[in-house]
Amino acid sequence: MDKDFLGKLLKKTNNRMLYVILIIGIVLMLFSQNRPAEETTAERICEQEQLSDIISGIDGAGRVKVMVTYYGTGMSSIVYDTRTRGDEIDKTAVVSGGEAVVAGESYPRVKGVVVIAQGADSETVRDAIREAVMVALNVPEYKVSVLRGG
Repeated sequence: MDKDFLGKLLKKTNNRMLYVILIIGIVLMLFSQNRPAEETTAERICEQEQLSDIISGIDGAGRVKVMVTYYGTGMSSIVYDTRTRGDEIDKTAVVSGGEAVVAGESYPRVKGVVVIAQGADSETVRDAIREAVMVALNVPEYKVSVLRGG
């Protein structure tokens, strides 16, 4: 390619707008990505351990294991500073402390919960465990299974 050809491409207003949109798209893709998978997985494991600790505190529950499954992952909405100059739109992520400012987050929906508890042979204990899970994760009863195990 010669320099005259590139110069002509960059001088055309329509092409400049296309390049700006392309750059904005790349920036959006970079900033709109979710947290790394290992961080999300670590948070989920921690959540399951906390839930196990809470449930094992229920009278008669005994030793407890919890597994929570989800639909997909959560997403973060990033705050952008948008400036318009003529036909050009400049959209940049707002950064504070080295990280993009998050306007809000959506969390993944719970697919189901399985609880294995030593004391689950008692209907009273099963009901208490089921209620604790329903309240802690805001899930309906049909998504919670409480089973007896060792």
